[in-house]
Amino acid sequence: EEEPTTTTTTSSKKTIGKKENSIPNVEILATCWDNETVSKMAEQGESLLGSWSKIKGGNFEGVPVQQLMRIVIKTTSGETGEERLEKSIAVEEVIPTLGHVDYIKCHPKFTGKKSRYVWGALSASSPSLVAPGQKFCRIDLKTKQKVDEWYAGERKIVDDFILIEKKRKSENDIHDEAKVSSDDNVSMSEKEEEEGVYLLAPVFDGKTNTSSFVVLDGQNLSAGPIFEVKLNSHIPWGLHGSFSYV
Repeated sequence: EEEPTTTTTTSSKKTIGKKENSIPNVEILATCWDNETVSKMAEQGESLLGSWSKIKGGNFEGVPVQQLMRIVIKTTSGETGEERLEKSIAVEEVIPTLGHVDYIKCHPKFTGKKSRYVWGALSASSPSLVAPGQKFCRIDLKTKQKVDEWYAGERKIVDDFILIEKKRKSENDIHDEAKVSSDDNVSMSEKEEEEGVYLLAPVFDGKTNTSSFVVLDGQNLSAGPIFEVKLNSHIPWGLHGSFSYV
């Protein structure tokens, strides 16, 4: 059996699962609304977000919770060897108790490869309610658990983030430290490599009306920022965004 592999985009995460007839299944991990919510809104002809004027004023009442969903699409090969998608699509919520989540990302070097962890932003409210993100978290896709998180603080809102690969160790260090993990048969160096990222993100402080950029250790979010740059003014909260090297 071949191990699953993963690919990610800005808004979604795709996993290639076990192969059937030499054609892999497609597994997508995405932050989205469930089928029932989307169908209900479509029938009523309403916006999924409700009234934008209410949201602008800070009232998120009635906005459906955005969940981390797993979408599996079965693929098969025809007599000509061409790949096609089956009509049957399975959808499940990865962690029912996680609550509203956004900005899901995996290690940039694990795009297109087997991936166990993803990072995302969470609200600090009840899992059944929608609110701006105030936390960053790391999720274990194998155990379906949230394994780490950092809370920015009261009246602080986190924004879209980037994951930056940590500097790789030398080949000698990797060879000397390689150990087999009893739970997943993956060498410790490989596991550490997937967790080896820094999380860089802007954070808005509602008390001072200013923003800052924080750097968190992706392997230990709960320890808090290892570096922070405070700005004299604020950066308008953007629903989505990205960074790149210059």
